[in-house]
Amino acid sequence: MSTFLEAFQAFGPRLVYNRTATTAEVAQTLAGRTGLKHGQALMVLRELHEVLLQYGAGGTPVELDGIGRFRPTILRDGKLTLRVVIDAELANGLNRLHSYRGEVVNRSHIGLDDAGYKALWDAAHPDNPLELPAKSARVA
Repeated sequence: MSTFLEAFQAFGPRLVYNRTATTAEVAQTLAGRTGLKHGQALMVLRELHEVLLQYGAGGTPVELDGIGRFRPTILRDGKLTLRVVIDAELANGLNRLHSYRGEVVNRSHIGLDDAGYKALWDAAHPDNPLELPAKSARVA
């Protein structure tokens, strides 16, 4: 028997990513939007790295409006790391006015319920049907 996770991985909607933009490319775009020179924008992005480390090393969280919050944390083994909580408006920004212009695989499957995934899986894998978990009884 197959699991719902297998069915979702096979038939669920997913984004097709373009090549990752480099720091230099982001600096170029930033320069074009702000009037900074490319080298200045590049320096700001690189220095932001150092500034976040400096504040983190001192135990000071950093909140960048519109970007997110960077907070130093310690793991149980003593390893220090920075936790990042993305600004809610940034995280949800792609959903405004359907602004995403990239490719979506299985776009027609957006909003499909469990039974829909079962039907797709079972049609593609008749010898290995999808077993959905039983719904628990609801308490009134």
